[in-house]
Amino acid sequence: MNPPTFLGALAPRRIVVFRALQLGDMLCAVPALRALRRAVPHAHIALIGLPWAQTFVERYAELVDELIVFPGAMGFPEQPETDAGLPDFFAQMRARRFDLAIQLHGSGGVANDLLREFGATAQAGFVQPDEVERSGCFIGWSDDLPEVERYLVLMEALGASGSERRLAFPLNHRDRDEYATLAATHGVEPTRLVLVHPGAQLPSRRWPAERFAAVADNLAANGWQIAITGTAAEAPLTSAVLGAMTSPALHLAGATSLGGLAALV
Repeated sequence: MNPPTFLGALAPRRIVVFRALQLGDMLCAVPALRALRRAVPHAHIALIGLPWAQTFVERYAELVDELIVFPGAMGFPEQPETDAGLPDFFAQMRARRFDLAIQLHGSGGVANDLLREFGATAQAGFVQPDEVERSGCFIGWSDDLPEVERYLVLMEALGASGSERRLAFPLNHRDRDEYATLAATHGVEPTRLVLVHPGAQLPSRRWPAERFAAVADNLAANGWQIAITGTAAEAPLTSAVLGAMTSPALHLAGATSLGGLAALV
């Protein structure tokens, strides 16, 4: 007879997952969250995340039941770095009496120190090579694995096998309605549309605007319709690409929500 898995022995009814990161990082955790949900279909799963992640929870309601907003802390640059909100936050977390707290935020260290303060019955996550031993289900952080695989390995250690590795971004009727309006307003031709998205969170990850323009012009010369996309805050960057082009293009920066952009893609 096989011994019970970590999840099987614990049988958690209340789980909290700590991952206070931006959209791209959250999407990479979707297969792991899917595996967790399949392993504990009746558990209440809460996400500790950034304020924007309410839209993530709503879009992935079959995987996550609730958002708990992380107040920020020193060493976590996604928000203003301050520990001022932590005492009240820790008290709130301990009052919830979670059965399991999972650290999916990063490689360990200070993130695990925060996790311990949640007061959950059991803990799980990643540890760095020189980190003190943690009680619970912790595995070493691997820099060699792709992001999606890394979190699935932790799920495997917990006993939540995840054979489905695909990423997913489910669309709803609002997304499709927004796309229909956008297409009609701007004359989008979906069979020959190419999207050019020059933005990135860090300037070091951005290709120069003139290079995007050169690629877009080449595609336009071959008969493709070009649309330049981005957030409203990225309008100066998208305008620079448009200004460097010699071919016409649709300028859609700030014209779509995230769901509308996904429907456009």
